[in-house]
Amino acid sequence: MARETIPPLLQRLLPGTPYLRSTPGDSPLVTTVNLGVSHYFGVGPYLHLVTQLRRDAVRFTAESLPFSAPPEPFDVTTHTRATAGLGRDPWLRDAAHRDANAGWDIEDVRDRYTTDLFGVDVLRLRQQDPERADELFRATNAELFERVWSEWRRGGSRCSGAITFAFRDLLLGPGAGRVDVVDRPKVTWYVLRRLMRPVAVLLTDEGLSGLSADVVNDPAVPFR
Repeated sequence: MARETIPPLLQRLLPGTPYLRSTPGDSPLVTTVNLGVSHYFGVGPYLHLVTQLRRDAVRFTAESLPFSAPPEPFDVTTHTRATAGLGRDPWLRDAAHRDANAGWDIEDVRDRYTTDLFGVDVLRLRQQDPERADELFRATNAELFERVWSEWRRGGSRCSGAITFAFRDLLLGPGAGRVDVVDRPKVTWYVLRRLMRPVAVLLTDEGLSGLSADVVNDPAVPFR
């Protein structure tokens, strides 16, 4: 249907409308990200450094940044039970996405970046100070989203757009959603709300050349 039925129907009803059969696109190499529509998991499950983003030269990604993001601290109205001194309940980890047949999930991926960014022993921190661990996990998500989306939206970027994975958690716990299972915004929602404003300032690390500030002005009104 996607190849034979929908394209002629679309041309008859809405001629000239672009049509994408599926994602990723038709590249013979599914990991190609610098041509057409791709799924980008470099900064993410492939554990790439943020400094590789510019070399990857993502053109448009229909799935990206599947990071486990803890919700904001729950209160009694959200029906989760506290486990003082033992960290969070293990069943909450069911909310973390795991690819079929994979021996790891997106919490493992996020933990690796937390270690790289903050130099902490994640396992020990979970055991000794679970609240602090969740704070650093939120900070990890905020930092990664800030760096990646600033790179993609800056003036010299070849990226035409990106869709994150995903909007809403399906289960209570550290899912990949921008909002949790009861529709409360998580840290990545606030980061993207700020970076995607029609008028925004984006900071990128240019190595030995210092920091670069890009001012984005989408409205058809001059900005000073």
